[in-house]
Amino acid sequence: MKKKFLIVFLPLYLTIIFMLVFPFNNWQITLPGNVTDVSKNVSYEKSLEDSFFTTYVINYDKPTLLQLILTKLDKKTTLSKNVLIDYYYDSFLDEELSYQYALINAYLKAKEHNDEVSLSHQLKGYSVVLTKNKTMLKDLIIAFDGIPFTNFSTNRELSDYLKEKETVKLNAIRNNEEIEYQIFKQAGYFNLTLKPYFEIESFNPVLNFSYQDDKIGGPSGGLIQSLYLYYLITEKELTIKVGGTGTISFNGEVGAIGGIKEKIFTANNKVELFFCPKENYQAALEAYQMLKKPSYQLKMVESFSEALDFLKAYEK
Repeated sequence: MKKKFLIVFLPLYLTIIFMLVFPFNNWQITLPGNVTDVSKNVSYEKSLEDSFFTTYVINYDKPTLLQLILTKLDKKTTLSKNVLIDYYYDSFLDEELSYQYALINAYLKAKEHNDEVSLSHQLKGYSVVLTKNKTMLKDLIIAFDGIPFTNFSTNRELSDYLKEKETVKLNAIRNNEEIEYQIFKQAGYFNLTLKPYFEIESFNPVLNFSYQDDKIGGPSGGLIQSLYLYYLITEKELTIKVGGTGTISFNGEVGAIGGIKEKIFTANNKVELFFCPKENYQAALEAYQMLKKPSYQLKMVESFSEALDFLKAYEK
């Protein structure tokens, strides 16, 4: 009897164990996360607590079969291929640069209305992240084929130069030492994303900020960080809770992000206005329309200036 019982139920038992334990390494699940008060990362003589919020999602790597099935049934979650470790490291460089670009945008915009606001910054090269034996290497590229980066007047000019090359010799600063190495095109492209890196020489008023946050890796808070810094240094009042997502470039353009559906669900009942990049708007709108009682207005923007103008008008 016992043997017959084992024969009948052992396959079922093993199937359950497989569904609960065996991981699928090439997949990840994206879940709604939470919002982060930007004021927690910036210190100044005054603060704008409970006003501007970035939004993060939770990525769960190597899910089990049962978790994969449950994800398919849950409209608030997304199943996708696991990110490469290069992308993971790259996102933390992007987060660091995001605060730098946010600072530049906020101060230059504030200076238009107040001559006492100042910011001095200088392009020092192009930041890249490389991985070697799963170790992150952060380089600052200062020359291409021996040509100083300052010889390229625009990013487009540099891009056109690289487009014509099959191999390029790079001069870079790594760990405070200058090094030289060569890169080659793969499938017609250099596997390298160049990101302008500026040295902030001085700024007034002085802010102390930290871009490190254990919950967030990436530049998706750039737009909201820019808005927060602008309101902080101009000492403008804000009467609503503003959330949103979107990268920020050094010239104020708002770029696409990942996890937009989950961020739309995350923000509900936490903010009253939510900014979204143009590239993500359609997916954001579809998720927004799934909310039974949205607590916020969804607004698509393409630039920091557009978001700032809308926010000022919204407050009136």
